[in-house]
Amino acid sequence: KVCLMELSKRTFEKLECMLREKNLSVHYFGTAFDTVADEGRMMQVITNLATNAIRYSPVGGDIYVTVKRQEGKTLYAMENQCPNLSKEELAQIWDRFFKADSARSSRGTGLGLPIVKAIVELHGGTCQVKNTDTDVEFQFTL
Repeated sequence: KVCLMELSKRTFEKLECMLREKNLSVHYFGTAFDTVADEGRMMQVITNLATNAIRYSPVGGDIYVTVKRQEGKTLYAMENQCPNLSKEELAQIWDRFFKADSARSSRGTGLGLPIVKAIVELHGGTCQVKNTDTDVEFQFTL
């Protein structure tokens, strides 16, 4: 069992230097509760989502983490301020080696989100991504 809220807080503590470098704030919503999952793998999932959120957030931006129970499942969402993704980008975002904006993503391998999806699916879960008014939100359900 693992508490995804606590795991998120520990992950962002480890990434504190990256947050400070861009003057980013992390906001947490929801409650702390245990979910049946492999802690090491969930740390990898959250770290991949967090580093992407930091990489694509503007200086002085905000990152929102939400963990809640929904219809007997655990819903995890990480949202960050960045330009909305196109329909094509949304459709391909989980594909290996895909980079939404090659000019901005030269630092990554294009493997982080496919790894997230593979781990979540191995846990019997699903992944989603959506545009909000001003942000992009990545979600998984376990």
